[in-house]
Order: sequence, then C-alpha cells, then structure tokens
Amino acid sequence: MKQFVEENIWFIPILMGIILFSSICVVYDISLPSPINISAESITLLCLSSIAFVLIVFIGQYLIERWFTSKDQTTLIWGISFLLFSITFIGLMLKSLGIIWTAENDSLMFFLFRQFMILWAAGVLYGLVLIFRNEKVIKHNVWIMEAIILVSAIVSYIWFYYTTIILNDVHLAMNGLLGFFFIPVCAFIGYLFMNYGYKENFGSMKRIGFGFIIVAISYLGWTLYHTTMFYYLLFSLFIIGLTFIRAGVILLSAEKYKLEPNPEICNKCKVLLASKKNR
Repeated sequence: MKQFVEENIWFIPILMGIILFSSICVVYDISLPSPINISAESITLLCLSSIAFVLIVFIGQYLIERWFTSKDQTTLIWGISFLLFSITFIGLMLKSLGIIWTAENDSLMFFLFRQFMILWAAGVLYGLVLIFRNEKVIKHNVWIMEAIILVSAIVSYIWFYYTTIILNDVHLAMNGLLGFFFIPVCAFIGYLFMNYGYKENFGSMKRIGFGFIIVAISYLGWTLYHTTMFYYLLFSLFIIGLTFIRAGVILLSAEKYKLEPNPEICNKCKVLLASKKNR
C-alpha cells in the first residue's frame, strides 16, 4: 500500500480536487446555462457525428498500424479507405456547429465531403477481392470483380457530380447514390464477410459482416426518414454497426495470426528444435 501511494502521489491531489468540486456542485445544486447557443438537434448531430468520426479514425489507424507489421496490401487499402471516410463526418460536425459553407445548400461542399462515401465502399470491397484472389469462386475472374468495382465507382462519381453540381439537387443525389451504389455495396460486403466467416469459422469476419449489414440498414432508413427526428436513431444504429466493425477488425489480426504465424518466430522455433535434436 505504501509503495502504491508513493508511486501515484502526484495523482492524489487531482483526485481530491475532483471529489471536492463534485461535492460543491451537489451540496449547492449548481446549474449553469449552456455555453453553446445552438439547437438541441445540432447538439445531437454534433455528438453522433463526433462518435462516428472517432470510431472510423480508430479503425483506420489500427489498420494502418497493422500494415506496418504485416505489409498486407488489403490492410493498407482498408486503413486508407476508413481514414478518407472520416472526412465525411468532419463535414457533419462543422454543419452541426452552424458553419454555413458545409450545409446542404452549398452543393459543391456537399459533394466534396460526401464523395468519400464512394471511396470507402469501393476501397473496402476491393480489399475483399484481394483476400478472395485464391478462392476458387473468383480465382479466374478477379479482373471481372475489379472491373465492376471500378465502373461502379466511376458511374457513382458521375451521378453524384451531375446531380449536385449541375442539377444542384442534393436530395436526388443522395437518394440515387445510396439506392444504386452505397447500400447495395455495404450489404454485399456484409454478406461476403459473414459468408467467409462461417465457412472458415472466423468470428472476426462474422462481426465485421454484421456491422456492414447494420450500416446498410441504417442508410436504407436514412432514405426514408432523414427529414425527421427518427434520423438520429438511425445515426445511432450506424454507430452500432461501426462498433461491430471495429471489434471484428481488432479480433481479425489475432485470428489471422493463428492461421498465418509470424515467419520470424517460426524460424526461431525451428532453430531451437534443431539444436535440441543435435544434442
């Protein structure tokens, strides 16, 4: 106990200060006006978009860190895709704070922030194609899958640019993008992850797949309810989907290591076994 106190003596005054401040607030029932003068809806959007931004950045950061050790191309593509996707939620956070040029009435800014949805979905799907290169199903038809992804992304970009910049119709742009590209791709990604997870008994893949299906459902609901308060519940559902994806991504590295052990460690084990046999 004495050693513990000595090692953490610097924290004791901080802890006592927190307790004292909390006690004063309770005893005197202190209640202050809000320092931020924005609507409750804007606060809700700020909180939800901030949580989504942090989750997406953490997923991207983790994947990039894994790439430095594994040098796996898929991990790098996924990491970059998630980090790019986080920019969309920077736009939502700025919008919630009342920054006019990030609102929907500026079609150019809307296009610039939302375009990363296309890059994210296409990047994740392309990373899956790289994983399935050796699978018999698409072993000889990988180029077809790659061509479909490329064409879909280009068509989505053309649609999004035309409807936002030329027609200046943000509502039509998002409904078309979600209905014809984003939602089907997210659902397809979820199916591929879950199917592979059940076949190979990968719990991580199942979690990621379930997360993508939840993301697809949340955006499907967005097309119907984005002008109502129910939109915020759908946003919460989207965050739950991201949470499943993050959990699966973290578990994936552990499960993949079991199947593909570090070659350096394996070589050391072989050397040790050989030395013992020589003895």
